[in-house]
Amino acid sequence: MQDLTKGKEIKVILAFATPILIGNVFQQLYNVADTAIVGQFLGKEALSAIAAVFPLYFFIISFISGFSAASTILISQRTGAKRFGEIKPVSDTTMLTMFVSGLLIALFVPRYTGDIFRLMNVPPEVIGYAVDYFNVLLYGIFAIFGFNGIRSILQGLGDSKTPVYLLIASNFINITLDVVFILYMGMGIKGAAWATVIAYFVIVVVGLYILNRRLVKMGIHDGSVKFGFGYFKEIMRLGFPNSMQMSFVSVLFLVTYLIVNMFGTDVIAAYSAVGRINSLAITPPMILAMAMTTFTGQNYGAGQFDRIKRGLKQTWRFMAALSIALSGLIWIFSESLMKIFIRDAEVIRIGVDYLHVVSPFYIFFATMLLLTGMFKGIGDTVTPMIISFVSTWLIRIPVALFASCNVSLHPFAVEPVSYHGIWFGEPAGWLTSMIMALAVFLFSKKWRNLFARERVLQ
Repeated sequence: MQDLTKGKEIKVILAFATPILIGNVFQQLYNVADTAIVGQFLGKEALSAIAAVFPLYFFIISFISGFSAASTILISQRTGAKRFGEIKPVSDTTMLTMFVSGLLIALFVPRYTGDIFRLMNVPPEVIGYAVDYFNVLLYGIFAIFGFNGIRSILQGLGDSKTPVYLLIASNFINITLDVVFILYMGMGIKGAAWATVIAYFVIVVVGLYILNRRLVKMGIHDGSVKFGFGYFKEIMRLGFPNSMQMSFVSVLFLVTYLIVNMFGTDVIAAYSAVGRINSLAITPPMILAMAMTTFTGQNYGAGQFDRIKRGLKQTWRFMAALSIALSGLIWIFSESLMKIFIRDAEVIRIGVDYLHVVSPFYIFFATMLLLTGMFKGIGDTVTPMIISFVSTWLIRIPVALFASCNVSLHPFAVEPVSYHGIWFGEPAGWLTSMIMALAVFLFSKKWRNLFARERVLQ
């Protein structure tokens, strides 16, 4: 367990973030390998199916994960304030919420997936692949939710290493099973989904054992499972805005996918591949934002408010340099990166066009993430939700729609014109969210008063 209330701010933040970053690099490499195996051996229809599934899958994961992330805030604040006796009931309440939610989704959602994909206007040649892939993921989604809960709890305690070890183990299991199920057993796209489900089930079992052992060593585990209704309400209070923020992003993917669908399989396949490449660039700032949430939570609980501000400044400098470097590398090697996923020349050309539009703007997204990560650390999950709503619904979706289609309002009709316009929604949304987050931090009374409290206490 790492104490983030002591030591040089940037050093403790990077020490906390580095294991998470390593784990997510492995996760992204797995995503690359998984997508490459599907694209190279099952074809562009199967690759398009993964793109079709992703927005819906991300919506479900994001909504529930917003509640598990609330446990990071609650536990980090209690860790900083040395209120260790409250950690066990928060942990138990989080895990029970995750498992029950997953089981309910597995019971009721699979019967509707075909209808959902038809409503999403998924091409007929892709729907069968998408239904097969998504339904298998849903059957094991309780394990995926469970891992998110375990990871959030451990990170709140200051342990960023154990979730990484679990994630790396999951990736190796997943890739191995991908090869076995797809190449040797001929299970097709269902094989890729079963590989994911089995891998998560294994690490959840191991993760629960590790978490319980950790709580025993802290002297706060008596062998019972405690569901605290008061803590459940706190998780709901903090988690609902967090879940809504993440849901706005996931609905964005759904709506963007509906627009992308109008331009055919080649554009869908390129959109899927570029999504994996973009993930490589935005993962480091996402990890630093997660670290900033825990760092802020512990120091807020300990009453060290000015330390939060110093940590933000130092972390942003590091993150800005990294984002600029990644933008340059992805711009230069965009064609080579696309060739990892697909051999089709037209799909590669479309993907390169997409990357050249969005890659220069990663720093906007990174800055917003870091600021909202800090907001969450003090328990403010409403501000990030509002920022996400405005940037998604008022900026990013309208820009993507009107830049790529002719839209008639009376009567409502959408005519696709140029897929190239879709890509501009992303940088427009990132810029808007960064400006809003900066305005809150620089001009709101909440933050001015917080840092004034530090000076008074000194």
